[in-house]
Amino acid sequence: MSNRGFGSSWREIRCLFHGGTVAGLDDDELLERFVIARDETALKALVAKHGPLVLGVCRRILTDSAAADDAFQATFLVLVDRAGSIRGRDRLATWLHRVARNVALRSKRQSARRELVERNAAVAESHHDPIGTEAERLELRALIDGEIARLPRTQREPVILCYLGGLKHEEAAVELGLSVNQLRGRLDRARDRLQDRLARRGLAPSGNALALLAASPGLFPGLVTTTCRAALAFGAGRVGLGLANASAVALSRGVLKTMMLSKLKLGLMLGFVAMLTAVSVAVSQSGPVVGQKGPPVVNQDPAPTATKREGRRLIDVAGPPADGRRFAPKRDPNLPKPDLNAAPESVTVAISGVIRDLDDRPIAGATVYAVGRQSVEVPKPTLITTVVGKTTTTRDGSYTFPGVKIPTGRHRDEHQAATPYVIYQVQARAPGYGFGWHSFEGMYAINPPDPADIQGYATLGTPVVMDVYLRPEADLKGRVIDENEKPVAGVKVGLNEVNLMDEQGMETTVRVNIGLPEEWPDGLGQTVTDADGRFKLPGLPSESCCWLTFQRPDSNGSRWLFASTLAKTKTNHGQPVRHNGRRAHEVYPRDMTVSMPSPRTIEVRVVADDDGKPVPNIRLDTLGDSQATGVWSGGTSNAEGLVELSLPVGRYKGLCADPDSTSSRYIRTYRMNLDVTAEPKVQHLEFRMKPGFELLLEAIDPVTGNGVPGIFFEIKKSADDPWVLVEPSTFQSGPNSTDANGKIRAMLPPGPGKSYLVRVLVGQTGDPANPVRRLGLPEKSFPYDVIPTASQAFEPVAGNWASFRFLLKKRDR
Repeated sequence: MSNRGFGSSWREIRCLFHGGTVAGLDDDELLERFVIARDETALKALVAKHGPLVLGVCRRILTDSAAADDAFQATFLVLVDRAGSIRGRDRLATWLHRVARNVALRSKRQSARRELVERNAAVAESHHDPIGTEAERLELRALIDGEIARLPRTQREPVILCYLGGLKHEEAAVELGLSVNQLRGRLDRARDRLQDRLARRGLAPSGNALALLAASPGLFPGLVTTTCRAALAFGAGRVGLGLANASAVALSRGVLKTMMLSKLKLGLMLGFVAMLTAVSVAVSQSGPVVGQKGPPVVNQDPAPTATKREGRRLIDVAGPPADGRRFAPKRDPNLPKPDLNAAPESVTVAISGVIRDLDDRPIAGATVYAVGRQSVEVPKPTLITTVVGKTTTTRDGSYTFPGVKIPTGRHRDEHQAATPYVIYQVQARAPGYGFGWHSFEGMYAINPPDPADIQGYATLGTPVVMDVYLRPEADLKGRVIDENEKPVAGVKVGLNEVNLMDEQGMETTVRVNIGLPEEWPDGLGQTVTDADGRFKLPGLPSESCCWLTFQRPDSNGSRWLFASTLAKTKTNHGQPVRHNGRRAHEVYPRDMTVSMPSPRTIEVRVVADDDGKPVPNIRLDTLGDSQATGVWSGGTSNAEGLVELSLPVGRYKGLCADPDSTSSRYIRTYRMNLDVTAEPKVQHLEFRMKPGFELLLEAIDPVTGNGVPGIFFEIKKSADDPWVLVEPSTFQSGPNSTDANGKIRAMLPPGPGKSYLVRVLVGQTGDPANPVRRLGLPEKSFPYDVIPTASQAFEPVAGNWASFRFLLKKRDR
């Protein structure tokens, strides 16, 4: 059905309901009617209007018609659940396009298909067709959908309404509040950008790439009715009545889980979730766009003054790459496995992109940093972040790293099971703007990767595109005082994390961890208070919420808090989705006063609970109501078991102690309640570490007598408990599989009176919908016969140990 036909169809639907309850209602009114009264007629009108757009997205990504229909139904199940949180600034067509694409991509990942369905025979097209076979056209359409999702909102909405929604230019202009000329200008810029991005991939067709999406599939009346009934049943919690396809329900639940931004505001009867749409305000400060010598600046107009732009969304951080750049290998165990130990120390990655401001204008002369992140195991699991490249944008705001070397790492939880990979991102700065970033992405270090590995990183050698949007510059400033309101000089102030905020002034999940303060030439993100206790942190993105650390010069402790770059801000924020243990927390305004009372010294002696001997190498930390806010102090015990803490007067939640090595015989231990008195003398405290139960496991080849590496184990703690993965300890993450000698050691917390069992993991564990955490192989592909199938029962008593050996005989093929 042509896009013009779709527009006509919608007008026919309006005529059909003329004089009825939904006559003349727009999307917002229909949504409101459905949310308040659960009006099935309103829902049918929405499905009929936007169904062709949703079905088109699903069919371009999932060429199997049944899978596309399931994704279509799942998209509207998500709509029913989230209808109450969609606002007028988040146009329903744009929202549905994003959700439909996420649902379809999730379905595609779950089926682990890389190629399009081959049962559609390749039909030769006429000689003037620039695309080629039908399969090639479908693949290109899916790529274009991904690039549309990456467009700025001002260009994405006109494209979706005109090319996917079938509206005429005049109708779309009214919908967006634009003139027809303004609309056409945005469409022209969108087409040029899409052509340019496709050309970088070597896939750009001649002519208008968007014309490939103009044909929207027709909707069978039965599909509309079935979807509406299934969505209503799903929204009411009646998913077992056969109205909704099981695959669609599973897809919708998976997408809803990832979309969850806050706790449920309403009861389970409605199931609507608030806080879905994150909206931001574009502000800027007067002055030139770029104030340094170098390449000329394209946009000579001064940066706009700080004004609120209705309808502006958070576009500062570019989204994930298009689906065509993701590697989705088939789970075929018969394919040859690569030598995962043959990965190079580093991988050369080509990165390019464009740096723009919030009005989509290129920024010349911006400094761009290429950043690599590596996971290492020695001496203990650690993430190391380094700058691997630095360049400057050209006149059109573009930058290029022809080849930067990214250090190779592995997933710590999958020591022998995951293909080695590299992780990278870009960060950018420019005069007059706060720093910006593109989120981290990954690439396999071996080609082809393990055929059973479906992490979804890019294929080795794939060019990478990372665009970055910069916000106007903002700062944080304030004064640090003591308990007598006197200034405290020499306090170190550090920036740990930046979260962008929505229009309500709340943190979003668009964030960056600041791991490279030493790499910035002017010390961005760190300063020291002056003699009057004052400080200033410049170079921050506007409308952001920053996690700060304050440390007095006379203390080994620190204070952590959140502050907003807004002059007026909400004083309290709820628990963010990616909370890092911070929970609900107070937020300081841009110009703040921070109280840091004089500290007292507490000397803690760490001893063993069973024999009273000093225990060295124990990491001791104070507990707080929130891990990211409050006052903290800590340290590691010396040879005499002594740790010195530095805390202000007050009552604290307690202390937590972790061994500094996975070879320790102790487990994580807590001591609740800690009172720091006002007495000037040093306080003394004893902390008793609890020993754990040591579990030693071996996987042996009975033919050779050698150990089998890369084997995972499961443990069952009672008859009613499920089997769970054996972790090396309760306090440190590390390799969960056997080492090169076929051995693994785990420290378990004591479980007196309980009977435990352990066995080899021969299948796959974890959430099947989240294949990133893949452990082991599918059960039918496990190459060993295991003896015994499970260990003898044992009781984990503190200070005791148990050892079990499992024989893994290689199966004959």
